[in-house]
Amino acid sequence: MTVNHGLYCSRRQALRLAITAMTSSALLSRSSFASQGLYGRPKPSDVILSARVPSAEGLFLAKLAGATRCDWTYVDGGTFFFDLRQSGIPGAGGAINMIPQDSPTVATYRTGRTNDRNGRLLEAPWQRGKGLYWGCVNNPDFLRLQLERARNTLAAGAEWIQHDDAAGQIQAVSFGACWCNFCRRKASVRGFDLKRAMLQFQTESTIDYVKALRAGVNAAAGRVVVMSCNNFNMSLSPPTSLFDYGMCEIGSDEADLDRLQQKFRQFERDSWMQVVTLRSRDIRLNRATIAAVHALGGAMIFPYNVYMTDGPRYSADPELVVPLYRFVRLIGPLLDASRFTDLKAADLFSTESLTSLDNAGVKTVVRRAGTRTLVHFIPGYPISKSRPLTVRLATPARAVLQSAERTEPSVSQTGSFLVAPWDWSVVTLA
Repeated sequence: MTVNHGLYCSRRQALRLAITAMTSSALLSRSSFASQGLYGRPKPSDVILSARVPSAEGLFLAKLAGATRCDWTYVDGGTFFFDLRQSGIPGAGGAINMIPQDSPTVATYRTGRTNDRNGRLLEAPWQRGKGLYWGCVNNPDFLRLQLERARNTLAAGAEWIQHDDAAGQIQAVSFGACWCNFCRRKASVRGFDLKRAMLQFQTESTIDYVKALRAGVNAAAGRVVVMSCNNFNMSLSPPTSLFDYGMCEIGSDEADLDRLQQKFRQFERDSWMQVVTLRSRDIRLNRATIAAVHALGGAMIFPYNVYMTDGPRYSADPELVVPLYRFVRLIGPLLDASRFTDLKAADLFSTESLTSLDNAGVKTVVRRAGTRTLVHFIPGYPISKSRPLTVRLATPARAVLQSAERTEPSVSQTGSFLVAPWDWSVVTLA
């Protein structure tokens, strides 16, 4: 990895990047990155840990789960990313957000910030009272700070970067931004009335910022640096499509399998990789969502130190989720090769079997991997090891069963096999 450790981005350079960014949009489009297959874009076979901040516990859990990468970690220095590699975890990604410090040594947040109509600095509603003032994407000082932070993150050993709250000024419109002099001047030049078209103006401004940021980060690294963003509601609306993949915090209602299937069908059509983290303390839902998201072509971050809106951060009992992630690694080639199909479980299994699965809360995801049909049995709600279910194909055929707890393949020549409601199982049909 080549990193330009000597990069210094002046205010004049930041302005130049912002002006010239529009000319490099072809390099920064989602389709061009996907076609290049750049290192750093996750796959369904990846096991992802996000420590947010470096910790020995996070490092231990990453090794325990067989993690292949660590994403979304705020590191501007130190040895954490290098320690990860020494522990056998090959990939590491840093993070930036909309509230960079004014300098690495001064924990104030006043340079290059958003203003309300009265000139007061603005905080996001969820950070109110902390003095963490939101950056303004039209202020060249903010772009300079972001480029410096990205440079420090790469120098600390990160290979790719997550941008939290990348919607930036689009989000900030909802809490009164931005009326600073830079926004007023740019709006005047572009013919925007901020009283009537603030959202449209800030949407365009955020797109300009992301393009300038990515151009600057690439220049600092001497290579194309893969970047992800936190895309609210798994939306691909601006500026998400300027990034290489999304990382979304979803709630319990968004973890519904039918909704996930609909979303991931669209992602497959768009060649988009989606990573999720689940805000839920329900271990049964966590287990089901891990299986479902990886089966559908995405990846779910190991449930460790998860931000919750209603209390302390949540970490799942490793004993209840580590086997699922080890299974991800075991069947990784199948996960990476899988695509959606029009086949449904009702086309494959007997009516009696479907009724038994439904009664046990077990849902199915049907995929195709080349000439093979894969049926994922997503764990139901029972945690106790109740009686396994007998499942039969409607038309007898050879079936190979694997599961997270019973990884040795079980072969049935007749298409009859046992599915444990609490386990993630996969049946492969030739």
